[in-house]
Amino acid sequence: TLADRIVVLSDGQIEQVGSPRELYERPANLFVAQFIGSPQMNALSVAPADSKVKLGKSDNSTITAPNEAVTLGLRPEAIEIVPAGNGHCDGHISLVEYLGADLFLVISTEGGHNLTVRTPSKQQLCAGDAVGLRFNIDELHFFDSDGKRI
Repeated sequence: TLADRIVVLSDGQIEQVGSPRELYERPANLFVAQFIGSPQMNALSVAPADSKVKLGKSDNSTITAPNEAVTLGLRPEAIEIVPAGNGHCDGHISLVEYLGADLFLVISTEGGHNLTVRTPSKQQLCAGDAVGLRFNIDELHFFDSDGKRI
C-alpha cells in the first residue's frame, strides 16, 4: 500500500514528488524509474543514430528515439511475448518464475540485454524457448546521460 503522495529521496536529495501513478508512469529520472515498481523497470543502453535505435536483427526492430537518449526504459508488463521474428527483438528465455496469475520471465536478447517480462501465466513457456519481444511503443521511457527523463 502506498500513500497519496510520495517523496523519493536519493542520497538526501529529493528526486521526485508525486502520486504513486505519477512516479510509476512518468518517472523524472532513471533512479525513480527503477526504484518504483516490482520487478523494476528494464534499462537498455542505446545509441540513437538519426533519431532511430535498432533493437534487433529484424526489419521491424527499429524504433524512434531522441538523439540524446542513452538509456531506454521499459516496464516488464509493456513487453509482449510473440513468436520469434515477429517483435522488436528476439531472445531466449533464461528464467521462468511462476507467480500464480503472472509469469516473470528473464529473456536474454540477441542484443546482449537481459530483460524481465511480466506475462499472464496461461502462456506455456519454458527456459530455453526462443521468443520475440514486442514493445508497447507508448510506454517507452528515454533518459539522457545524466539519467534525466527526456
